[in-house]
Amino acid sequence: MDLIQSSLADQQTKLSPQSSVSSGHPEINPGTEPAVEQKADIEVIPESPEISPELAEHVEKVVRGEIQLPGPIEVGKHKGENVTISPFTPQQPNIVLPVTQSDFQQGAKQPTSAAWRWLYEWVRRVILMAPGRTLYRQ
Repeated sequence: MDLIQSSLADQQTKLSPQSSVSSGHPEINPGTEPAVEQKADIEVIPESPEISPELAEHVEKVVRGEIQLPGPIEVGKHKGENVTISPFTPQQPNIVLPVTQSDFQQGAKQPTSAAWRWLYEWVRRVILMAPGRTLYRQ
């Protein structure tokens, strides 16, 4: 035990007094002052820069969001056929439920241990999530 303590003491005396204080960074000496950095002025750029009058008629403000196309646009030809881009219209198709309306009404009266009751609960959830788009099976 004495041998270990004496070797630790020898190692500590070999270290300089500046390196015995640990700052967490071995390249920073706590006894030296950090160099003073020169500060530069920061230029603030406005959100919408000024546009010269000659360019103002050619520049328009772009607003991010959805763009509505007026109709199909021809963009060129591919293998001799015209290529057009048509406006995207989101489609929400009707949902055909797996039960008839009478089965649906009977499912509400079933006990929770029956599969028909759980089918009823699922169909009811679909109806609530997509109001006006659900159709019963014929």
